[in-house]
Amino acid sequence: MIAGQSNAEGIGQVADLSGADVDFAQPYPEARYQELGGAWRDLSPRTDGTFGVELTLGRALPPGSAVDKVAIGATSLAYDWRLDGPLFARLVSGAAAAEVSQGMPVSAVVWIQGERDASDAATAQAYGDNLIAFVDAVRARFPAARFVLNRLHGSFVGTGPDMVRAGQERTAHERPDVVVITADDLAMQPASRAHFTSQSYLELGRRFAAAIEDR
Repeated sequence: MIAGQSNAEGIGQVADLSGADVDFAQPYPEARYQELGGAWRDLSPRTDGTFGVELTLGRALPPGSAVDKVAIGATSLAYDWRLDGPLFARLVSGAAAAEVSQGMPVSAVVWIQGERDASDAATAQAYGDNLIAFVDAVRARFPAARFVLNRLHGSFVGTGPDMVRAGQERTAHERPDVVVITADDLAMQPASRAHFTSQSYLELGRRFAAAIEDR
């Protein structure tokens, strides 16, 4: 399961790929992929040529794995992903349906989020509490799920990025089987400084896969 905001959606561009990476534009039948409740398909970029971490994540997991994504840009943990809201309900119901249709339990949640909350002092300060509650609520339904999240990129400029990073680290300290990976060495798009480049999405997917498999 992949969830979060725009970097979870992914805005990598197939047009940016070169060399051996061009192969990622082709369907990969050893992994199944679904996004926002759409039809399951072989792992591949969207029809508009965009992609996220799933292209390398899915290929690095054991053959036969399935990747379900619920991600919407500019969403906050404090409001949009609140536990009594429709987006969280969509995440849980979608994951439950994926367990049935794909015949396997939810084994990991990749959480790519934090920029929206880091843009406001109040939501940034509450991020640690909200993330712990989010992990607990998902684990109540999917107890075997490992949580893997990327530490908010060091280049992000906002009201409270340090508080969000502290909340991420606190969650990994206070809850079992929560892993925080770093991405500060990965390039961001110059125009936004909030979104990864196409090559960075590929590398980030590899890092998420390594963290999921390192049990």
